[in-house]
Amino acid sequence: MKSKNKKLPLELLVDIFEGIDGEIIELSKVFKKQKSMGEQKECQKLWVNRVNILLTSSSIIYLFIGENCQEIWSLILEEREFVEKIERLKEEEQLLEERVDLLEDETCELRKQIAKLFEEKRKKLNEKHKKTREK
Repeated sequence: MKSKNKKLPLELLVDIFEGIDGEIIELSKVFKKQKSMGEQKECQKLWVNRVNILLTSSSIIYLFIGENCQEIWSLILEEREFVEKIERLKEEEQLLEERVDLLEDETCELRKQIAKLFEEKRKKLNEKHKKTREK
């Protein structure tokens, strides 16, 4: 038995691609807003869910956007790595700021001790100088 290939109506194809464009625009808005790792993971879940629905709904869609979806997924993964790196750097920056604060406190304390030692030394020298004058 010979299978017949029926042509899809142009209106259906237009509707499919308008739907795809709408989904991509919505996802773009979501991706622009995300900043933290939690938001990044939510975007990934959203992307996977919507792409799976789109790609499994029609092989026609897959033919036209399958490769683009894979490229976008790669960009999402790169963005995730970037967000993770930023979060790591922020944590490291916080640790470094804490260390700097500790070092500044220690430096201040050492300066006070040095000033105290100089003052004691000056007093001793003055006393010694007085004693030698009196003799």
